[in-house]
Amino acid sequence: MIERIRLKAAFLLVFLFFSAPYLFAQESSLLWKVSGNGLKHDSYVFGTIHIICEEQFMMNEQILSALESSDKLFLEIDMADPDLMTKMSQVTFNEGMQNIGEFIEEENKELIDAFFKEKFGAGLNQLGAMKPFMLSSLVLTQVILCDQKSSYEQFFIEKAQNSGLEIAGLETIEFQAGLFDQIPLEDQVSDLIDMIKDLDKGGRDFDELVAVYLTEDIENIHDHILDSEMFANHGDALVYDRNKTWIPLIEEAMAENPIFVAVGSGHLGSEKGVIHLLKKQGYQVEPVLY
Repeated sequence: MIERIRLKAAFLLVFLFFSAPYLFAQESSLLWKVSGNGLKHDSYVFGTIHIICEEQFMMNEQILSALESSDKLFLEIDMADPDLMTKMSQVTFNEGMQNIGEFIEEENKELIDAFFKEKFGAGLNQLGAMKPFMLSSLVLTQVILCDQKSSYEQFFIEKAQNSGLEIAGLETIEFQAGLFDQIPLEDQVSDLIDMIKDLDKGGRDFDELVAVYLTEDIENIHDHILDSEMFANHGDALVYDRNKTWIPLIEEAMAENPIFVAVGSGHLGSEKGVIHLLKKQGYQVEPVLY
């Protein structure tokens, strides 16, 4: 979530910086096994990308086996929550229904209004009260040109439901939406304008992000995403604090049952990422190579 809200932020992909003393360069993988430190069963951590073209969707027996061996699936938020859409509707709009048109110069306002009317049949008068990250998500649908799109989260949810696995979230949709409230509205609107002005760049950014993701190198992923002004300015709230908050939740769940944790792949890398934080707690965390 959240580089210059440009499409990488719309993915809510949270990626951290890399620290030389903890080199993982030879351990490239999106799937990691967690064991030891008193655990009775192995658990797994997998790094996702929140949206990807179907032909690039990557799945294999090791990942499926790790999920099937688990009793519980953890996502960033519980996307299987039947009340999720209702909760999302409650965090979709700016406080007081403030319209972002107030922050847009007339020339740009005409451009943005025309874009949303053409693509979605409603302009700023109707959509402008939505939070910029929601509008950015709409724009994102126009820069990903593949006909069929896939979601790792949705894939895992379907598998979990078919197998009777419990599904839970590490945080709530209200919390995630609140992260954007810490970023000045003017900055978010500026990024939205830039995104709409250069849709081709948005498409290139998406292609580059997917290419980096498919390397399965969590440090390479981090380096690509962290090269952004918004991460630099809001890294603690958007990334580091979240990772630290997740660790005790993951530890508590692993102590009871084998679990499968699927979060944005950028959360895995660096000394402040989930992988290193689990190692720091005394667990053996190793890549599952395939």
